[in-house]
Amino acid sequence: MKCSLVGAGSVAREYLAGIDDTSLSLDAVCDHDRDRAAAVAAAHDATAYGDVATLLNHESSPLIVNLTSHAAHASVTRAALDADRHVFSEKPLATDAAVAADLIALAERRGLGLACAPINHRCGAQQRAATMLADGRTGPVRMASAHAHVGRVTDWHDRPQSFFEVGPLYDGAVYPLSLLVAWFGPVERVRSADAAAPWPDRSEAVPQKPTHVEATLSFAAGPLVRLTASLYVPHRSREFYGLELHGDDGSVYLRDAGAFVDGDDHVTFGRVGRGYTAVPPQSPAADRGHIDGPARLAAAIREGRTPRESARRGAHVVAVCNAIEDVAEGAGADGAVIETCAEAVAGTAAKAVTGTPADRNETIEVDGGGTAAHRDNSAARRDDSAGGPDFEASTTRLPTPVAQPDRARTDAAIRLPPIGFGCSRYRDDEYVDRRESIATALDAGYRLLDSAELYGNEARIGD
Repeated sequence: MKCSLVGAGSVAREYLAGIDDTSLSLDAVCDHDRDRAAAVAAAHDATAYGDVATLLNHESSPLIVNLTSHAAHASVTRAALDADRHVFSEKPLATDAAVAADLIALAERRGLGLACAPINHRCGAQQRAATMLADGRTGPVRMASAHAHVGRVTDWHDRPQSFFEVGPLYDGAVYPLSLLVAWFGPVERVRSADAAAPWPDRSEAVPQKPTHVEATLSFAAGPLVRLTASLYVPHRSREFYGLELHGDDGSVYLRDAGAFVDGDDHVTFGRVGRGYTAVPPQSPAADRGHIDGPARLAAAIREGRTPRESARRGAHVVAVCNAIEDVAEGAGADGAVIETCAEAVAGTAAKAVTGTPADRNETIEVDGGGTAAHRDNSAARRDDSAGGPDFEASTTRLPTPVAQPDRARTDAAIRLPPIGFGCSRYRDDEYVDRRESIATALDAGYRLLDSAELYGNEARIGD
């Protein structure tokens, strides 16, 4: 499918790095800096434009990839939808929840696909963490800590002004929030929030928004989450986009909630009373790329679908960020209730009380006022919740996450635990105690140990 990029900054190169491995082809590149657009276009034999209206009038590509600055996302997406183009937007979908809901309603009225970054719930480490939670490894999850340390954008970005205009929530916090919403459904309430503006005195650039935000969030079907988002805390600090979830029986730590690539130590698990153990991938890592989001949207469109589920999740995340800002500014001593797209994202996550998956024959649409309305969709496949294995979480465990593998794999194939082979206890003419190594293997996810090597230790290492 032909596509056009609007926005030719550094992220455009990240998207285009993998375009040759997809069915997408680049028709045009647009940027208000015409020279920047021309440089990107020349590398892909595409046409350069200096304004969106001209591109939409002269190019017929059905898919627009919106990579503009944060504050410009909504207006560019609206212009593309008005021109009957499908849109994939970088995050955030908008910086105002009502505007985000209006964009979804516009896409619905015109029968267009609308998708939004991030796609982190589809990445390897995040899916492995989701599987561990759904397996009940942690028991019911009650608490979580999420970090989004964007860092000093003046040090690593050539145009930091866009970040200064919106603050750390809409660029950084969207990563852990999107993942948590994909797993647990909607945020029910912002219980508390505070914001501050620490910044080096020596800096000539001055942020317009608070540079450090902290909030406590209640999820309707999940844990109480402490969120920290910062432009001041360096992005190379100990916590970058770390996400730690605590349950009755153990904890899962995801090193980077926004990572596209996987690694042996990206997910760790610790039973109560024990330290963390790495849970490595059990198959060769299939790393994601930025272009996977637009490519997935294009594939759905070719199949006759017009998915908007990720946009609904994005709109709900925007509503959460809006509410955090409101509470931090003193609006409401009791916090803020989140309503925008809440029912819609609940419809693409698991049912909170029963632990059963959401009805895959039902899509929850959002009307122009941002409220949810149901319609039967038994013939259509869903963008973010259909397909993949059914984790069958019990009523006492975490509900089924919607983070599902994209590849067609059987339920048995993905649910088969990794196999660990016991090694001899005989070392240097004496028998050694294998309890600790067996316990470590269990924490790492191995379940089928060589019973000949346990030597009665099953009872000694616990369940």
